[in-house]
Amino acid sequence: MFAKKAVLSASLVFLLFLGVGFGAKKAEAASLSISPSSGSFQTGATFLVNFLVSSSEQATNAVSGVISFPAENVEVVSLSKAGSLIGLWVQEPSFSNSSGSINFEGIILNPGFSGSGGKVLTANFRAKAAGTGKISFVNGMVLANDGQGTNILKTLGSANISIQGTAVVSPAALRLRSRGRAVRLLRQILLLLPTPSRINGTAIPIPSSYGKFQKG
Repeated sequence: MFAKKAVLSASLVFLLFLGVGFGAKKAEAASLSISPSSGSFQTGATFLVNFLVSSSEQATNAVSGVISFPAENVEVVSLSKAGSLIGLWVQEPSFSNSSGSINFEGIILNPGFSGSGGKVLTANFRAKAAGTGKISFVNGMVLANDGQGTNILKTLGSANISIQGTAVVSPAALRLRSRGRAVRLLRQILLLLPTPSRINGTAIPIPSSYGKFQKG
């Protein structure tokens, strides 16, 4: 695994030289972040998470990352490259739900990217069990478009997630809810009826509960 990673990283550095302009430039700090930075979801729900790169003062032309997620609480349904800054993938985005990891490695074509919140990859997660955890960058590189492949990554971001279990309603609570709905329906029907009083001069007895329903 280490040898494979070393080959990929060497390939990344080599390939970025093919499309860059030379001339050393002072390296500036860059970051890899996650959006949204927090969220709460019900079990069974799906939600999107974006992985972003920021390098405001120095253009970058290569990005790689290793992301961890709490595999006991969430799972990856799919990864999307739609709208990504990456023009050439050295390592196609991949994931493992058993180990709770996502990997990617790619090149941003010349003149590179300079700015904040550039989208690299999107993951579609599904919440599967209640609990809390973090989706985090645990490793990565952001290489400067400086002709030297300088790693300018300074900050690895994370996102806090909370998975809420589906509420379980007891049979007794369900019966109470049904009874309450029946009472409310009867009250609405009685409100639409004329107040019973006399028919053909004969007084009609009014149930004691009628007044309660009339008052709401």
